[in-house]
Amino acid sequence: MNLPRLPVYLLFVIINLFGTKTSLAQSDDSLHVLILKMQRGENDTIRAIANSEFQRRFLDSLNAVGSYDKTFADFKNVSVVKSEDNSFKVYTWTYPNYNGDKYYYSGYIQIKNEKTDSILVFPLSDSTSVILKPESEKLRGDRWLGSVYYAVNKVKYKGEFFYVLLGWKGFNQLVTKKVIEVCYIDKGVLKFGFPLFKSGSVYRNRMLYSFAAQATMSIRFDNNGKKIILDHISAPKSKQEIDLSSQSGPDGTYDSFNLKKGRYVLDKDVDARSETAPTKDLPIPPEK
Repeated sequence: MNLPRLPVYLLFVIINLFGTKTSLAQSDDSLHVLILKMQRGENDTIRAIANSEFQRRFLDSLNAVGSYDKTFADFKNVSVVKSEDNSFKVYTWTYPNYNGDKYYYSGYIQIKNEKTDSILVFPLSDSTSVILKPESEKLRGDRWLGSVYYAVNKVKYKGEFFYVLLGWKGFNQLVTKKVIEVCYIDKGVLKFGFPLFKSGSVYRNRMLYSFAAQATMSIRFDNNGKKIILDHISAPKSKQEIDLSSQSGPDGTYDSFNLKKGRYVLDKDVDARSETAPTKDLPIPPEK
């Protein structure tokens, strides 16, 4: 049987299509190997080098055509969160040092411009160790309070759009943290921190909670993002002025931030009968 001859240009397109799929598959395989080294490397140097190489190769993947619509679901240690309006996508991950007493964070944010159909990619560089006042400082992508984000909600305040992020922040063997962060674009620059949260009479750029590593704190959006419901964290009573984060944890009551005119206002000790009790959903912790 004589098969029809395909034009040379069509053969070239088909070869390129198959070649692209093979290349992407090989790229994903190599990224999986780097994730394994990052999480289980025999020393801190191996883990750091693997993370740097993963950052470089993953950035290549994010810059590729069609990356915004890819789920990257196979990368279990990479948290991928997208806003409901499909304009914002954040990728974050963490890995522990060899002793398991410190966590390092990395990530990227993609912003989609619907008018031009273009994608901007912003790298995130963890600067936790030099951020002395985390709830009040205004930060940028190159000076970021590292965490693994697991939820996002877009809000509008005074005509500007902000992305409110919920994040998990493993800190050390004794303390874990949770963060409510704000992200936005200002004149083409990625920025973090904005006074959207009112606690008492004070407005904060972000909220940070510390508690015992063996405890579990839940923070989640409710009512289509109009509420943020969270476990109330209590510490043992002490007359000494010392950090009791390693002994703190949920006390069975709940607080909530309620969206009012574009800002979240704290309401303490909410009635659990009128609020939906928080779930214990957490991002997948890194393997040690």
